[in-house]
Amino acid sequence: MKKLTVFTMALMFSLCSITYSQIMCVSYTPNDAGIGLRYDQQFNYWGVYGSASYGNGYLYKQAGIYDHVKISAGISVRTSDYAYMTAGINWHSQPNYCDLKKLSFEIGTFIKVFDRTFIGVRTDILRWEPGIDLGFKFVL
Repeated sequence: MKKLTVFTMALMFSLCSITYSQIMCVSYTPNDAGIGLRYDQQFNYWGVYGSASYGNGYLYKQAGIYDHVKISAGISVRTSDYAYMTAGINWHSQPNYCDLKKLSFEIGTFIKVFDRTFIGVRTDILRWEPGIDLGFKFVL
């Protein structure tokens, strides 16, 4: 699974050479007080994204899960001039004794607030782990 994740991330970042809009975000996940980065590459009506976050607090810490790392990769589809729907797969690092699965999936939305500013909300369906993204759009 790690090889698939690395391959997916490498593929997404290699697509950066194509001149379409790119969105770089700062992510926050309240379940583990995680901070991370998200990168979106948007083409005409679809796009791909990848994100990584690290957290060590709140609910996960109470459950005995320390140093939680989450890596996500997915696709986005433009639903209007200012909104995107997203769906992706997540990989979580956690101890082997934990009952939670290492793989899960997420859905979310990404909305343009100002000309180049975006806000996104994602939810990991299997873990009910929300994430908030605040980003800025770059056009090459």
